[in-house]
This record gives sequence, C-alpha cells and structure tokens, in this order.
Amino acid sequence: MKRVYTLVCCLSLALLCVGFAQAQSGTPSPEHKVLKADEGTWVAHCTMYMPGAPEPMEFEGTEVNRMLGEMWLISDFKADFGGMPFEGHATLGFDPKQGKFIGTWIDSFNPYTFHMTGVYDEATKTMAMDSKGVDPTTGEESEGKTEVVYGGDDSRTMTMWKKDGDEYVKEMVIVYKRKK
Repeated sequence: MKRVYTLVCCLSLALLCVGFAQAQSGTPSPEHKVLKADEGTWVAHCTMYMPGAPEPMEFEGTEVNRMLGEMWLISDFKADFGGMPFEGHATLGFDPKQGKFIGTWIDSFNPYTFHMTGVYDEATKTMAMDSKGVDPTTGEESEGKTEVVYGGDDSRTMTMWKKDGDEYVKEMVIVYKRKK
C-alpha cells in the first residue's frame, strides 16, 4: 500500500509540474525571431565620440549572443577600452503585454543598470530603443536612445545618443560583423 501511495504522489507531482510548465511557457512571437537572428559571435568596430576630444576614439570588441530559451537574448561584450579591459552584459526580450522590446545593460565601468524599451520596424530593419539609467560620471539620471540597423544576416550598425538638455548627442557607433 505504501508503494501505491508513493507512486500516486510521484505521478501527481509529475503531472502538476508538466501542467505548470505548459502554463508558464509562452509561444515565441515574430519579435522573438528578431532576437534569435543575433545569436552568435560578432566582431565589433567601435567609434566613441567624446566631448572636447579632437578625434573620436576607436577600438575593437567582441560580442557573444545566445538565447535563453526562446524568449531572451543574452549578450556579453568584451573590449579593450583605452588600455582598460571593459565588459558589458545585456538582456533583451519582447514584452507582448507592452508590445515593446525590453532590455537591460550593465558593464564593468558603471555601478548602475540601464533599462531599455523600444520597437522594431520590419520595413527598415531597424530597432529603436530608449534608455534610462544613471550617468556614472555625474551620478545624475540619464536618458539616451539607440538605433540598430540590420544589414542582412551578418552585419548591423548600432548608433547611441545621450540626451543633453533638449538635444541628443551622438556618443558611439558600433559596426558589427558576424564572425564566421
């Protein structure tokens, strides 16, 4: 009798777990397929525009992207930034309730998290994101925007701007090429 009770309990638990997993798993949308296209290793040529500098600073980096299940893109970025090692980590997903892409960014130079929301335009192959966080140099709230233009399966260009008063000032352009 004890074996029957144990077997019934185990089967009930298994069915409960399967039901919970089915209830929790969403179905990937076309927006999630946009994220999946970024999977892989990318070589990044970065151009940073610094206020007051006569020339922009250029450096190379590597980005490795992987999907977490079918819903989230996890991105790890590494570069040598003016002789200092730099690492960044991003998450990007699509929130069907908001109808927007959502994401976060953290890096080795900044104790604060940036939060992003945006949209993807299939016609122009462009992702436009707004970001909010804290500027590590001032400790003040900061806003920005990012635009990623996809140039086929193996290239994309990201341009980032920081809000300065009522204007947006270009901070960086990153040209990504898929590593083969």
